[in-house]
Amino acid sequence: LTCFPKNNKKLTSHQLHPSSKLNHSNHQTQSHHNTNMLSLTSLLLLIHQNAAESGKATMYGGNLDGNACGMDGTADEFGDWKYAAIGSTNFDDGYGCGKCYTITCIGPYGDNPSCECSGSITVQAIDQCPECDDDHFDLNSDALAYLTGGDASMAGTCGVVEIEYERVDCSAITTNFKVTNKGGTSQFWYGFHLDDVNDDGGIKSVSLLKDGSEIATCTKDNGPSFWICNGGSQLSASYPLDIKITSDEGKSVTASDCITSFSGGEEMRCNTNLGGGSTTSDTDDSEEEDTSDDTDEDSDTSSDGTIKIKENANSNV
Repeated sequence: LTCFPKNNKKLTSHQLHPSSKLNHSNHQTQSHHNTNMLSLTSLLLLIHQNAAESGKATMYGGNLDGNACGMDGTADEFGDWKYAAIGSTNFDDGYGCGKCYTITCIGPYGDNPSCECSGSITVQAIDQCPECDDDHFDLNSDALAYLTGGDASMAGTCGVVEIEYERVDCSAITTNFKVTNKGGTSQFWYGFHLDDVNDDGGIKSVSLLKDGSEIATCTKDNGPSFWICNGGSQLSASYPLDIKITSDEGKSVTASDCITSFSGGEEMRCNTNLGGGSTTSDTDDSEEEDTSDDTDEDSDTSSDGTIKIKENANSNV
């Protein structure tokens, strides 16, 4: 996308005043710079315009407590109603859990003149829609009603709507991510759930570390709703343990001393998040301390770009 100036007629050298040659050269340099800037701006605009993809949205009754992702509802910022079930490679055997999408209603899907919808909503993916392709989002009924002006009856009239959708950062989440031990787990068979991951949202790999050394890797090989770790006897090492999470986009963060128990059902709020998190306790406002001056001193970045948090400000909820 290159813009060419009109009337690009050049004067011959004998027509130029000697002092004008330098001015002409400077003009050409500035013109070339301006053209490059226009080209870059046009390219960025084109990328932005093409970021959203077309699809459709339906609605279902929701599944906060028994969702396929094993998540504890949505992050607080999504109010336990701005969420969706996704399918196909978006769901990715559970590795797509926690991703965020902005859904924009275009209008009725097909011939449905009684359907009216408009606006956009950002939702968190916490459930699976087995029959959904990547361009099909099954919204919680309240989320679809939001797109129909808050009218639940209109959402029912629409049933299915044409949308544009775009994966976005889960930047609304400002708390630290949370680990909840799976029921029945122990250091000999350790499984857990992840909640409240911000930034990329979707996590592709997890590992546990002790004194800076990896002692276990964790996957969703046993199902999409929880992470299972393969450390075996090494997990009998005394906690606390560090946990490293890596998104599907390759961003990583390590939270020190987050794993403080192997007991089933135990909730542990870590001290950071992919896109940064709270540096104060989420459990007791009266005990909050300003640790902003300590953050830079107590963290460092390794050669692979991984953020390492050395001091856990909030290790256990």
